[in-house]
Amino acid sequence: MIVFILTLIPILLFPTESIRSCAVTAIKKAVEDAVLVVTSTFKAPPPTRSFPLSVWFLACALLVVLVTLVKLGVIREGCKTVIKALCWSVQSINTFIRKLHSNLGKTCATHIIASLSNLDLWLSLIPLLIESLGYPFLAFGLASLILELVQIYGSPTVPPAQPVYGVEQTDQASLPDPDSLLYTSTSRTTSRPVNGLGVKQSIDITQLRFVKCLGAGAFGEVIEAELLDKTRAFAVKRISKVTEKACGLAVWEGLCSEVHVHSIMQDQPAFPTLHGLYHDKTHFYLVMDLGHGSFADFRPTSRLAAILCGIRLVEAVHALHHRGVVHLDIKPGNLVFGADEKPMLIDYGLAHQFDLEEPQPANFPRWHQLRQKGDTRFPMLWPDAENPHRLHVRGGTPGYMSPPALEHRPCSYGADLWAVGMVLYEWLTLGGWPTFNGTNWVPTRDHGLAKEHVDFFYKIFACEKPHRFEDWYEVMAHPMWRAWMKEFPHLARKKRA
Repeated sequence: MIVFILTLIPILLFPTESIRSCAVTAIKKAVEDAVLVVTSTFKAPPPTRSFPLSVWFLACALLVVLVTLVKLGVIREGCKTVIKALCWSVQSINTFIRKLHSNLGKTCATHIIASLSNLDLWLSLIPLLIESLGYPFLAFGLASLILELVQIYGSPTVPPAQPVYGVEQTDQASLPDPDSLLYTSTSRTTSRPVNGLGVKQSIDITQLRFVKCLGAGAFGEVIEAELLDKTRAFAVKRISKVTEKACGLAVWEGLCSEVHVHSIMQDQPAFPTLHGLYHDKTHFYLVMDLGHGSFADFRPTSRLAAILCGIRLVEAVHALHHRGVVHLDIKPGNLVFGADEKPMLIDYGLAHQFDLEEPQPANFPRWHQLRQKGDTRFPMLWPDAENPHRLHVRGGTPGYMSPPALEHRPCSYGADLWAVGMVLYEWLTLGGWPTFNGTNWVPTRDHGLAKEHVDFFYKIFACEKPHRFEDWYEVMAHPMWRAWMKEFPHLARKKRA
């Protein structure tokens, strides 16, 4: 997709076929050469936040500088002179580098210098920069596109990814042969820890035996594993470093998000403990607590059971929000039964961490006032002018995404509340869905819901501000929860205790 966009921009901007084809070809070749040289020389994985991503950021910065010089009136011949001088300097440096005693240094430097000193390649970019004179904002956007193109071209050195399956948990019949998942060409015995993310490696992955695949998704699969002495079982989430749906950088960002949520929620029983993070040439491995079955197949035996699970889910999501994290992919498939048979929330690859220190009190006084109280009034759920925590959702599961998320409008923590509402509605109605009346999603009495239930879901699914829940306090104080406490007072006393 990004290659198509990158190709489309020159077509719209440049009428001359030779200029357009020259620019696009030069960009592709430069990116391909750079990535192939780095990965082949250092046997490095696809793009990460460490080396060589910093080099690519520097390349984009240099591109922006060149565009700025063109905007200030630097003529084509001036650009040629500068680039020729740069190539001459690079060749001089190359002469010095050749004296290095390290064979690896010689090999790396020779290949990189050869690419940098390719005068024809750099000169072919000049028409692209010159023609961007009247479109400075597009030129700056092009720098970002080139960076994304670098991410795409990180895949040639990586073996083909495993076939991609649906995001939802699949049946065993639709999974590939278990042997193809559990025993790949890269053995777990060659895996090594991922450093720099602060994960305590309490379990050595080389001491685990993979038992069976629990489910597969767009970016990998979850595997049940056990210690070699069979004394304890774990869940191992195996993530492909490059897939058909994501480049290396996108996978790394999702991994960082997952690790971060595990680290800040490790004191909460509704979130599994992360015991180790490892990687090999093709995959990342997260070793975590094993759940006892997925809520994807959960059918509550009574509405009381659904309400009890709903209370645990609401408490878990509020705890996550109170630390500035929005999950963005809450659904039954991302809920598992914990050791105490209570729901645990998993899969934080789409989660987003807001900065709790960034908003200035003068700009968002009500937000700071609610935060200082530290109760269920914080955080604010909806993306209005008083809430600094707003974002555009970049993914999710249709059916559990709120209308603003589906329409790519700004969202906040309320996106998770919508998903919680959908899950609760599904539990209480044994698979039912609310009805859309053209404006709002409306619960229906046809599903046998009590009056308190209908009012609760109406306030979750309402799109107009006066009719919806404003914060988690209103959610937790709703009469729907009190109704079951009156019906089962002994359980209510146990919960308060």
